Amino acid sequence: MLLTLARGLRGYGFAPHFIITDNIGAWHERIRDEGFPVEAVLPSPLESRQRHVRRLAATLAGHDVVLLNHSRAGQSAIGLLPNMSVTISVLHNNDEDIFDVGLANHTNMDALVAVGHRVQKEAEKRGVRLAKLACIRNGVEIFPSFPKKEAATANDGLLKVIYLGRITHKQKGIFYLPRILAEARAKSASIILDIVGEGPDLGVLRNLFYEHKSDDAVTIHGPLPHNQAMDFLLSADVLIMPSHYEGQPIILFEAMARGVVPVVSRLKGITDTVIEDGVTGFLAPVGDEKAFADSLVRLTQIDFRRKVSHAAWKTAVNNFSAECMTRSFVHLINQCIEKRKKGMLPERTQTVDISLLGKFSNFPIIFQNVGSELKKVLRGSGIKGNKHGN
Repeated sequence: MLLTLARGLRGYGFAPHFIITDNIGAWHERIRDEGFPVEAVLPSPLESRQRHVRRLAATLAGHDVVLLNHSRAGQSAIGLLPNMSVTISVLHNNDEDIFDVGLANHTNMDALVAVGHRVQKEAEKRGVRLAKLACIRNGVEIFPSFPKKEAATANDGLLKVIYLGRITHKQKGIFYLPRILAEARAKSASIILDIVGEGPDLGVLRNLFYEHKSDDAVTIHGPLPHNQAMDFLLSADVLIMPSHYEGQPIILFEAMARGVVPVVSRLKGITDTVIEDGVTGFLAPVGDEKAFADSLVRLTQIDFRRKVSHAAWKTAVNNFSAECMTRSFVHLINQCIEKRKKGMLPERTQTVDISLLGKFSNFPIIFQNVGSELKKVLRGSGIKGNKHGN
């Protein structure tokens, strides 16, 4: 999402920079390869977390707009920024930690972005004023013309289904897949399933496919680079997503943009605000394997599948494009700039918010780490001390 947004903002005359405040990941090289400056302002073991925040604030102060993406140090630093700097925090999903970080220091925040209605509602429950909150869905690259050719959608009567994501049942509900596939095939549906991803439940999932005698119709590819995963997605007819919960799954938009019909769990405020059941995809109650299977069987009807496929693609073009997302961010940024110019937003506090920095945030980090390790050793040895140290 961040790289897609950066590309879009560059097209509107912005000069996006990426500032890393924690760990350097492999995806940062991809950002550099596209010509975006990447700067690392990482904590040093010999400095305190408060000192790191002040150093980060000095770097951020040179920018007109700061978009925060789950950065503890960044959230702590925004009170130190100039009054004319615009600060916006992005809430990417419903995880508790996302809200703990993204809503911290909110008095110094100009606006917050929720990536879906469910996230927006949760932020409101936590006290964020609606006037300060914008709902902007993640955007994806869109095919300008319908990407499914007539011959490709037929597949010789074979329905090609893909699961693309983490192999974990707790969130993704992947243990439902074997029975879904078995029930659909029992109704004479000709289906194959490609699974792209990795995770802790892969071994159990393989056994379940074997037990349900559906392993012959399944190919597990493991993790793939993004471009290869998207090629697999484009070649599929159906995306299946039997999740227990999600934030705002971007794979859903990527599938619809390719004319791949989504068959997903009905998640209030998340999938039911994206998919019109039976028109642009299918919604099934969480864990209802029969409902998932019935949806797959309906989609074996080629003419019907083409109709739903085209409607899914058209919905993505009109609502979930990277351009739609970028325009919304540009509009929000310009609104905040105007409010800053007119003095409609409060002045920054010029203080560090220490609520996210942990105890002893004014001590060198190395001492905090040593203290944490010592506590683990003492707990492991069964040694306990009282308040006098005895």
